[in-house]
Amino acid sequence: MGSGNARATTERGLGWVLAIRFASHALPPLVAATVWNVPERKPTIEAALKVVESGDEIVLAPGTYREHHLDPRGREVTLRSVETDSPEPTVIDGDGYGPILIFRSGEGPTMRVVGLTLRGARPSPLGPGGGVWCQNASPQFEGCRIIDNLAEHGGGGIRIRNGAPRILDTVIGDNRVTGIVSGGGGVYCRNAAPTFLRCEIAENRALDGDGGGLECHESSPTLISCHIRSNQCPRGAGGGLASHWNSSPRLRGCRIAKNRATHGGGVVTSGTGALTLQGTALVDNTSEGDGGGLMAYEGRIQLTNCLVARNQAEGRGGGAHIGRDATVLADFVTWTQNRARSGGPAEGAGHLVLKNSIVWDNEPPPLRPRAQRWSADWCNLEDDAAGQGNRAQPPRFRSFRSFDYVLRGNSPCIDAADPSLEDGLPWSDFHAAYETMNRPRADMGAYGGPAGRLWQP
Repeated sequence: MGSGNARATTERGLGWVLAIRFASHALPPLVAATVWNVPERKPTIEAALKVVESGDEIVLAPGTYREHHLDPRGREVTLRSVETDSPEPTVIDGDGYGPILIFRSGEGPTMRVVGLTLRGARPSPLGPGGGVWCQNASPQFEGCRIIDNLAEHGGGGIRIRNGAPRILDTVIGDNRVTGIVSGGGGVYCRNAAPTFLRCEIAENRALDGDGGGLECHESSPTLISCHIRSNQCPRGAGGGLASHWNSSPRLRGCRIAKNRATHGGGVVTSGTGALTLQGTALVDNTSEGDGGGLMAYEGRIQLTNCLVARNQAEGRGGGAHIGRDATVLADFVTWTQNRARSGGPAEGAGHLVLKNSIVWDNEPPPLRPRAQRWSADWCNLEDDAAGQGNRAQPPRFRSFRSFDYVLRGNSPCIDAADPSLEDGLPWSDFHAAYETMNRPRADMGAYGGPAGRLWQP
């Protein structure tokens, strides 16, 4: 399994700046726990795993450990670096073999991996590769980097089956899947319910499948305050996220940006599941075919207080392409500056229900339903569609701090949404000077309405 000798190395740059701030993860005191220091007390991680009991700690000195197929075999321990606030100095390198870590014996959340870099896993006669294999287990990762790993089948960074692991403050980047019709360059989920909190899933690739960043089948992942960016699937769909086979991902306060795919540059959905995006930006994604931001073949997609902007499709539906068997419910959504051959903001034969939304400055500008299955109420639409409370006036956007497409104080979209609703995000949080101009009635667009507080700094 490699020498296990700690050797300090200079980390190879990823070519991108990590956006995650690795917070210090306090480790609670353990009663009667044994601390196994590597390499001082045991020469390798594998040697330490052979003697640990549940509740023990394995503490790694800074350096590079060339080991793989590390399996705690059901014992719930903490595997961590000495300095848990930074994963860079302490690396477990698969050295061309993988998976590096294996959890398959019912490990739960007290099996913790903290402050480590996992890299260098590759397919070999000993295994399928990939950074982490998690099956029938639910470990917890905190402040880690899972980078530069390769798998033949789904999950270059992490493969999860029948488990609910928690991944916190972790970068999953520059991982790849190479197998035919195999997806999930960064993460692959099947019958799983993982939670990702404050993670970055970036620059992963599925070379011949869906979900450059993450692919899920019959799974319900939850992603909160995550950044899914710059992932690719050059011969597949869903550059950032692919939701298949009755999956129901839920994303809140996330950013899905600069991903690329054949269809669904940002996200693709199929099957009878449900995708929920709340307070999420779907921006700057690119499709070589249809659906620059979203390609919805099937399923129910709920967008609440979202921004769909600057996506591009060489085919149809710059913001979204909605298939005949899909339903998209968009409440308080801003659709702007999306580009496509036809249907700049959205196109398709499925259902689209727009409420309290702004659709403006897309190219070409009109919404393009291919059947009378679309409706809009209390919206600001460039093509002035029929419906209650709709209008067609320039929304007068501006940028404010890190927020794009905020309404100016003289915007006609202020106090123009459904009159029975009020704003949850105080206007003074954006424009103190306009506080007296904005009444409680909800504004149109991504920052308006009761759930506008999802964007609160």
